Amino acid sequence: MGDQISSRGIRPEVVLCSTARRAVETLEAFSEMFAESADIHVERALYLAGVGELTDRVNELSARVASAMLIGHNPGMHEFATALAGEGERLERLRKKFPTGALVVLEFDQEEWDLKPGTGTLQDLVLPRDFE
Repeated sequence: MGDQISSRGIRPEVVLCSTARRAVETLEAFSEMFAESADIHVERALYLAGVGELTDRVNELSARVASAMLIGHNPGMHEFATALAGEGERLERLRKKFPTGALVVLEFDQEEWDLKPGTGTLQDLVLPRDFE
């Protein structure tokens, strides 16, 4: 997945990561990619966070932050992505299944972090089996 992130030019300014072991291991695998460019936060509040908690946390980001990445686990991440995505080519696929290791890229047409359900456009959905 690191190769997929790199080839797509994904460079978040902020990375928010759950304290869950697998989430932290994922972050560690990508840490070289983001170490110099991203402000990285490992937060206990993201562990088992649902849509509301994830939305609230992202909405706390400064308007100066143009891009953010969340590293977490299901069911919260799947519910979060499907709640925010209102349109996009692979939207139905996203709604069906969100396996471990999946990557979702959402874009929002707004200048501040004020995420609301259905306001995001699904720009990319990469599943581990897409490149196995």
